[in-house]
Amino acid sequence: MLLDIRMPGIDGFQVIEALAGRHAQLPIVVVTGHGDVVTAVRAMKLGACDFVEKPFEEELLLSILERVFASLDENVATDERRSQAIALLQSLTDREDDVLRGLVAGRSNKLLAHDLGVSVRTIEMHRSHMMDRLGVHSLAEALRLAFVAGVELELLPPKRGRETAAA
Repeated sequence: MLLDIRMPGIDGFQVIEALAGRHAQLPIVVVTGHGDVVTAVRAMKLGACDFVEKPFEEELLLSILERVFASLDENVATDERRSQAIALLQSLTDREDDVLRGLVAGRSNKLLAHDLGVSVRTIEMHRSHMMDRLGVHSLAEALRLAFVAGVELELLPPKRGRETAAA
């Protein structure tokens, strides 16, 4: 999206904020005849991917747009991988989900067994089923899948209808 900052009725900053509120993943290039450092910084903090002052050279705008279009393909591929990873994680049973949460948090099988009040063998069984369901062959692959889905070192959000361990 090419977006001017000064427009009648609504300014460009309000448009960027409205799009962000809708979680729109639309790359925005701000174009303005009234640019300064403060305006550029504000636009970039709000999520603009570039800032161009009028008047500008056509070649400059074309090179920016080429870069933005190239990043769109990469963003679509990343979003697709994330959606697939989330779908796989949602297929886990509650206990498999608990095991993955613990593994993401860096817990060993022994600590998980203690935390969940089951035997180490039971954790190993759930871990094996979890990995089969996710279609992975190693712990590293399972963790990579969790991170692609957006899980960080924090625990996975609980499945609907379950209490968290902290509750």
